[in-house]
Amino acid sequence: MSRIVLIRHGQASFGKDRYDRLSRMGWRQARILASHLFRAGCTFDSVCAGDLERQQDTAQAVLAHYDGRERPLPPLETIPEFNEYPSRSIFLHYFPLVVSDDPSLESNLERLYKDRKAFQRVFEAVIRRWTEDPSPPEDIVGWDDFRATVASGLQKLLERNGRGSRIAVFTSGGPISAAVQTVLGLSTEETFRLAWIIRNASVTEFLHDGERLSLLSFNGTAHLELEGDPSVITYR
Repeated sequence: MSRIVLIRHGQASFGKDRYDRLSRMGWRQARILASHLFRAGCTFDSVCAGDLERQQDTAQAVLAHYDGRERPLPPLETIPEFNEYPSRSIFLHYFPLVVSDDPSLESNLERLYKDRKAFQRVFEAVIRRWTEDPSPPEDIVGWDDFRATVASGLQKLLERNGRGSRIAVFTSGGPISAAVQTVLGLSTEETFRLAWIIRNASVTEFLHDGERLSLLSFNGTAHLELEGDPSVITYR
């Protein structure tokens, strides 16, 4: 069987001008992940990532840990199908509509990028509105099309790599939840209940038997929990 390991990037820079950069904690999480994978004897026949900075840097942290050792990893391949959905464009378009439906959400606006809970309340409402929109604007991908793009990326990996291969994909919560939805046949509502709890630098694994993908594990963070420091467990 082939194994595809989807790894969420380390914590990004929430509330900063450049969100896409890993935070100091994000780099720490990436290094913990790298050390864990190496000590566990994990090898990969293919390593890829979306083209977002936080995805690329998490992957590079792992590659750097393996570099020069007895089990080096192959060069990183960039596959845009594993980029996150365009959250900024989605937010700018749907936030006014959400506030129109529920004016109480506007009270969270001033605290949006300082209070993670306030942001999450608003963001969940925005994403719900987006996923339920049957006709999003032309410049904003719909959820179903986004999910199809992720599925296409997974299929591309399986076709490029032989049976029994191990593939690491450094990506984001959106593609991970899209893959889980496709494999398990979940509703979009069920999918996003899972999406909101995907941790930074977590590991989700799928097996492919030549015909179909099966979920092996979801949102694993034992490598972070073993640090004995609750602050390394983050969601955003």
